[in-house]
Amino acid sequence: MDWFKNSRQLTEHEVGYIQGWVDRISVNFLHWMKWDELSLENKILSGCLNRLNIPILVLSPDGVVQFCNRSMLNVDITSLSWIGCNYSELKIDESIRNLLVPNSEADISNVVVVGVENRIFHVNEYLIPDDDKKKKLFIFRERSEEEKKENILKENITLLTHDLVSPLSLVRGYTTMLPVVGILNEQQSEYAKNILQNMDDLINLIRNLLGVERLEMGAGLIIENMELTSVVKKVIDTLIPFAHQKQIQINQENLQNNHINIQGDMILIKQAIYNVVDNAIKYTPLKGMVDVKVLDQNDSVELQICDNGIGIAEVDLPHIFEKFYRIKINQPEKRSESGIGLALAKLIIEKHAGKIGVKSTIGQGSIFIIELPKQQN
Repeated sequence: MDWFKNSRQLTEHEVGYIQGWVDRISVNFLHWMKWDELSLENKILSGCLNRLNIPILVLSPDGVVQFCNRSMLNVDITSLSWIGCNYSELKIDESIRNLLVPNSEADISNVVVVGVENRIFHVNEYLIPDDDKKKKLFIFRERSEEEKKENILKENITLLTHDLVSPLSLVRGYTTMLPVVGILNEQQSEYAKNILQNMDDLINLIRNLLGVERLEMGAGLIIENMELTSVVKKVIDTLIPFAHQKQIQINQENLQNNHINIQGDMILIKQAIYNVVDNAIKYTPLKGMVDVKVLDQNDSVELQICDNGIGIAEVDLPHIFEKFYRIKINQPEKRSESGIGLALAKLIIEKHAGKIGVKSTIGQGSIFIIELPKQQN
């Protein structure tokens, strides 16, 4: 063939020129292949996410909505039109707009969004590394029927507590006014005293029962800073009248000038301490002693409630914190024991990532030890 006969050897410059074009074509081909693979992966990923029943949204570092799956239509019927738009341009509910603010460090753990047909969604936020910036992935989790029922039950428990305790407190108030209305004889004074005592036990029982139900349903804590020693003193002040009825001395010497700050739900911690000290008074004989100490243990605090009461048998010790468990003993104590107080105390302490335990010897008394971390996560 003529072209073959007229062929010549390429110069080094020509070879280098052709090699450069081959390299460029190869690189472009590889880029095209990778882009095609990436597009295929994106299509597969988008297809999978669109099949999920969980609403998902991806936000770029500069606030542009990069992806919404079809389930986002349950949050907002216009959500699919958000893709490619900056959040500031969207006509959306304010609760959603606040979520989409770029670089926001606001805590959204308790954010609730009301979607289509008043469906309730909790929002979880995740950061996705993207070069030196981070995208945001939002997952909208719809409140389940079980959660809705639990919330209704929590609300009913709150109302029930108020509806039960309020009239009892009113009756108690009128009973305390009886000596003011007229002089009571010895028998009438005893009756009034019994009414007050049983009224206090009933109010405390209601609060304990409903407190257990509230915590067992997973109710959250209201965390605040508190000075533990002052909380303990307030509990003791409340229980001193019951201790005086049995001529029991409550030793508070360790609490003097002993200031320890912790974090926790003050109302619940106060209730737990009340239940344990109240239990010590109940099972301590006439003219006995209850000693309350607060000890600083660096990152935690230890509360000790000691008594020289009747003690707890070894067979009862493993069950002492069980709900409705009562020690079977002959005790000339008129105040009722529901078997719920120590169970609630244990729930409260463990809810605060703490521990509660007991050591006891029959005929010598018991020591309850409560350990609480100073800081709550």
